[in-house]
Amino acid sequence: MKHLIISLSVLLSISCAAQKIKVACVGNSVTYGTGISDREHFAYPVQLQQLLGKSYEVRNFGKPGATLLVKAFRPYVAQEEFRNALHFAADLVVIHLGLNDTDPRAWPNYRDDFIPNYRALIDSFKVANPKAKIWICKMTPIGHRHARFRSGTRDWHAQIQEAIEQIATSTGLPLLDFYTPLHRRPDLFPDALHPNAEGAGILARTVYGAITGDYGGLRMPEIYSDSMVLQRDSALTLRGQADAGAPIRVSIAGQTLRATANDRGIWQVTLRPLKAGRIQRSPSRRSMVVLWAIEYGLYGKAKCHSPRRYNQCYKSTPRAPLPSKTTLGNQCDTMGQHGTRCTQPLRALSTHLLDWLQRTKRSELFRHCLPLWRSACR
Repeated sequence: MKHLIISLSVLLSISCAAQKIKVACVGNSVTYGTGISDREHFAYPVQLQQLLGKSYEVRNFGKPGATLLVKAFRPYVAQEEFRNALHFAADLVVIHLGLNDTDPRAWPNYRDDFIPNYRALIDSFKVANPKAKIWICKMTPIGHRHARFRSGTRDWHAQIQEAIEQIATSTGLPLLDFYTPLHRRPDLFPDALHPNAEGAGILARTVYGAITGDYGGLRMPEIYSDSMVLQRDSALTLRGQADAGAPIRVSIAGQTLRATANDRGIWQVTLRPLKAGRIQRSPSRRSMVVLWAIEYGLYGKAKCHSPRRYNQCYKSTPRAPLPSKTTLGNQCDTMGQHGTRCTQPLRALSTHLLDWLQRTKRSELFRHCLPLWRSACR
């Protein structure tokens, strides 16, 4: 009987291990982690594993110097990493290739082969696992300090990006944007080509969001700042980011619009043309509170729109679960970035946030938020 119990335990352990979702990170030196001093711990696939947790198995199949083009100097499909990736038969495949194809030995000579070669690579992973979900990625930036940047690499990089977008459209595969989060961060590229550990973390979070739908909660672009002026007499599109599938409601100047964040966490609404009139102070400190309140489920009836009555609304509206730790950390940071004046609505919501952090034993975030809140609301 004892042997039977031990055997069953072993079988259960093996079964649990086999149920892990397998993720293959396919790519070049950026995927491999070139330039990162401790790539074994900070390459983007490693950081992705940490984000996803034990129910996933993430493997790094990056090959430094690899090209997508088969006729170029180091085709990925001729490398051992490619063969290992096929054997892994991943459930989820993330492909980031094309950077090395900007070399003068590659793109100028074989550009017409790029799309067919990319489609063939995709088909290879579909054969290895017909149920696999595959993402293809826009390439990370190449900085102007790179030795080949002015020799043609800059233009070829842009042309390859367009080809990758065409492939995503024609195949119907989701497109991951590795370019936009990094193109304004040259400080993260010591050699103008390879992101450092922090840059790799941004890539990991990008893939994590695509896999899980968790994009860190409601966020607005930096362009929406204090004392901004909105265009009058023409339709105005507002956009932002939230967790995939999250319902969004935007209220401004008597208009209320709703949207749902797509699978990339992007949402947008289009306002009817606004007329010139009184100043709309948006987004200010109070409007940041309103954004928090929308996400927390505190933003309910129309009376909440009034800053004078917001505190009353806050007290009377049922609480909803607060968002992820990452989102809370970002919003705690925001508390300390909007001057020193503290409105009563901000004080009310900040107090609730800190109370929730303390009650739910999120001590690390509590310690982080408290000095920022005291600075903003003293």
